[in-house]
Amino acid sequence: MNIDLVRKEIPVTSRRAYFDNAGTGPPSIHVLNAIHEYMGDWRDFGENWEEWLPMIIESRRLFGKMIGAGLDEVASVPNVTSAITALASSINYKPHGNIVIS
Repeated sequence: MNIDLVRKEIPVTSRRAYFDNAGTGPPSIHVLNAIHEYMGDWRDFGENWEEWLPMIIESRRLFGKMIGAGLDEVASVPNVTSAITALASSINYKPHGNIVIS
């Protein structure tokens, strides 16, 4: 990995060290371009699932390859809250268990 190329993708890093990434961080130029393309597609074609679904599947496949997982082992969810809710609702809890959620 070339750290200088990464820093060029995230312009704020040319002015300061950015460590606040617990919630959201500054988007990279690549991400901003992808968002712009997505929004333009949505503007011009509406909910274009015929185009979007193959991209979602491909992103799952690529992420799975990166972490050594198969496509069927990678889920795509809109946010962490949805992921935690889906995971928690799939667990078969024992009666009278001590369940703590924070």
